[in-house]
Amino acid sequence: MPRATLQSQLALSLLVVAVSMVLLLLHIHQASYFATTSKSNRSKGNDGTMPDNLKPMRAASTASELIKQDQRRREMNKINEEEKLDQPSVEIQAEEDRGPMNVVLFYADDWRHDTLGAAGNPIVKTPVLDALAKEGVRFTENCVTTSICWVSRATLYSGQYLARHHFEMLGKGRTVNGTEMKFEVPQNETLYSLLKKKANYHVGHAGKLGLWVELDHELNFDFFTDEDGWHWRLIGNKMWH
Repeated sequence: MPRATLQSQLALSLLVVAVSMVLLLLHIHQASYFATTSKSNRSKGNDGTMPDNLKPMRAASTASELIKQDQRRREMNKINEEEKLDQPSVEIQAEEDRGPMNVVLFYADDWRHDTLGAAGNPIVKTPVLDALAKEGVRFTENCVTTSICWVSRATLYSGQYLARHHFEMLGKGRTVNGTEMKFEVPQNETLYSLLKKKANYHVGHAGKLGLWVELDHELNFDFFTDEDGWHWRLIGNKMWH
């Protein structure tokens, strides 16, 4: 066999061997990669997520952590509450030092709801009452259950609605079997009495209470002036309302 032909065959054989080695190494590399990926997927699940058999363990771990966090939060809240009790705030101490506030209540008789400049009346001028309303509280939602003046005053005095105090008629109250019941609310349970005895207020009334029944002044008032005023009065030669 000619020498050139032998060299050509030897070179071809070496090329075949080299290609075979490359293919073999490539096959080994692919087999190793797929084995690793398969193992990883088995540990997570086919879709790459955590397998079902490990999910309860993770859920239990999360619940345990939440319980511990809640316990720590409760402990911190308890510590904070104890600190607040041990060290009263400056505002609370100042409030205690001031004592109860003074209260002056104006309760008008036979007025419309807008008989004040502060209530939007375009004609009536009440600058002093308007100033008091601006600096104080105006009870715009105050309503009566019965549109009779003495019933409203009995409600103010007793702190009860007509259905409880039963003061239906001026000077008489309700009549039961021919008997006038007068003012039926016990005198030590009236709003005035409770303010005086329970809240330690000095309680006074000036103006029209106008119930025309006997009241226990010692239980209810430190001072009392019942003045009905007037609805019509002749001044000069003119009758004024």
